[in-house]
Amino acid sequence: MASVSGSVAGPIGILGVLFPSVVSSGIEYIIFVAALISLTLAVMNILPIPALDGGRWFTMTDFPSNLRKDLTKEREENIQATGMLILLILTILVTISDVGKLF
Repeated sequence: MASVSGSVAGPIGILGVLFPSVVSSGIEYIIFVAALISLTLAVMNILPIPALDGGRWFTMTDFPSNLRKDLTKEREENIQATGMLILLILTILVTISDVGKLF
């Protein structure tokens, strides 16, 4: 578990790694890193996780009817809210971990 947390970083950790190298690098490097981050965010966004676009597409497909339950508006809102809560908690944990690595 310690090796995973040492190799994963959130926005603060990414900036901590990139900022020293940006000073000595050119504009091409900055554009490349920005494109890489944008591509990574696009891929993450299409994953079938509730509260992301992929999760919305997943719940709107025929999958819920395979569970023999109707997908009501209230049930879908609960699924999306739970997914958002999990993502927010994960964001807070990663940020705390990043700040802890700085000190």
